[in-house]
Amino acid sequence: MEYKIDPEEYMSVIDCMNNAIDAVKEIAILSIQNDHVVNLKRLDIEERRLALEERKYAQDIEAAKTIKADKVVENTKYMQPDEAEVEVKVEPAAEEPIYDIHHYYFPEPELTEIQSIGRDELLDMVTMWLKGFRVDGADQPDRGGYMVDLSNDGKRAGQVISYCRAVGGLTKACWNVCHHLVHEQEEIEDYDLDSLNAEEIRYLAANITQVASCHLGFLADEFEYPNPIAHMK
Repeated sequence: MEYKIDPEEYMSVIDCMNNAIDAVKEIAILSIQNDHVVNLKRLDIEERRLALEERKYAQDIEAAKTIKADKVVENTKYMQPDEAEVEVKVEPAAEEPIYDIHHYYFPEPELTEIQSIGRDELLDMVTMWLKGFRVDGADQPDRGGYMVDLSNDGKRAGQVISYCRAVGGLTKACWNVCHHLVHEQEEIEDYDLDSLNAEEIRYLAANITQVASCHLGFLADEFEYPNPIAHMK
């Protein structure tokens, strides 16, 4: 038995299918937008936490100086009169560098060929990204355009993401390629490599994540919580 569909019924089916497709597309768009908002809020929380850690570190340094000064004053009580009159100089507590980019990098497993290429790709990205990074008045590269091009090249994007996953996340991966930049003494336009420290690299990874969240969500997902640099052994 042959069933013939009349034009009106055919158009009704087509309209129904189009409506279903539009609904799926709208749900997908809303999901992406919601993920973007959530990622931005997570980054804002992380930046606030970093600021609190920085203030706490500064307070700890001041407290150490105060304790050392109090001990010096206390010791003068037991000196002879002539000794007590000697001027006591309180040296500031030595601020030892934490997480030195020159001497530390995150361990890497034996990388596959794809992951090794991904490390080189990320090195190129970070080198571009650091041009004028957080430098007032400096010319800034088109970071958004770079991320769009990367997202449109599934092979390159997959290589970068594979390397990030191999080392345990985007912050760790950025730290390791910055370690390479410092040791190779590369020169970057409008940027001083001496500025690279724990806070700067975390901001770098966070900024890459912000841009990637709009164009390459899988890379943005590699941003670690909590900050792995704060838990280096």
